[in-house]
Amino acid sequence: MIEKQIKTYCKEIVCINEIQTYIISPNATENILKNSSLLSNLSIPYQKLQPFIEYTRLDSNIFFAFAYFSNRVIPYTWQPVNCYKKGNIYLHVMIRNTWFCQECKQLQYGLFIMPIIEHDKIFYSGTKNPFPPISTLFQKKSCIHCGKPFLNHFL
Repeated sequence: MIEKQIKTYCKEIVCINEIQTYIISPNATENILKNSSLLSNLSIPYQKLQPFIEYTRLDSNIFFAFAYFSNRVIPYTWQPVNCYKKGNIYLHVMIRNTWFCQECKQLQYGLFIMPIIEHDKIFYSGTKNPFPPISTLFQKKSCIHCGKPFLNHFL
């Protein structure tokens, strides 16, 4: 039932590291927030989805999606996620609008897009490759204040 509801909003369905990922059409994101039946079935509050959708407005390559985890128990089978599209490839990503340098303790502002595996180490648990390699699209960046490289990779 949930899958059928989500499919009505889909741009496409892709498999990313064995995870079925339902990419939501940019024109349909607001409608999802208004669909109280779907939100209730997902057991996900409106407030939790809003940041995922907000990030899609900042870059046309960022999409809101639902990842389907067949190996997890309800209510954790459907999880909201952002995806970054490069060419015909989608990547699960975590997005932040600030980043804290652990070296100089300075906060930086901007769009920080990182591979989901560097944010959530168990995101791909239950797949054949629970720790996939970081895509070469992601690079190490350095702090604009002290010049030291961050531990994470970013677009």
